Amino acid sequence: MEANSGLGRGNMFALLTDCHRFFRYINSIMIGVPIWFVVGVLITFSPEFGVELGIIGPLSAGNAVMYCYLGLVFGDLSSSLLSQLLQSCKKVILLFMLLTAGAAESAIFLSALRPRGALP
Repeated sequence: MEANSGLGRGNMFALLTDCHRFFRYINSIMIGVPIWFVVGVLITFSPEFGVELGIIGPLSAGNAVMYCYLGLVFGDLSSSLLSQLLQSCKKVILLFMLLTAGAAESAIFLSALRPRGALP
């Protein structure tokens, strides 16, 4: 980056002046939304979801966060290996975002098919 590029450092309006820069910024935000939704909403409120879904037994949000991050570690390792094999980060990111959306959707909607009080 040149020293005299015409844009000041920390200028938030610089995101709005260039269409390409703006879409890169939006894409950077959107890539984190599925992980935020899974960890921030589904995992944090897992005890409440468990009560509503009729799960018998205690559920701990702390254990849910631990298992979620354990899954994220294995997901990160497998996505990095897969991106090396496919030689494409974009394809792997799209695949894992679709897998995250499918897993969250199936956890919510398929569990509604189970009768209340049934064992997991």
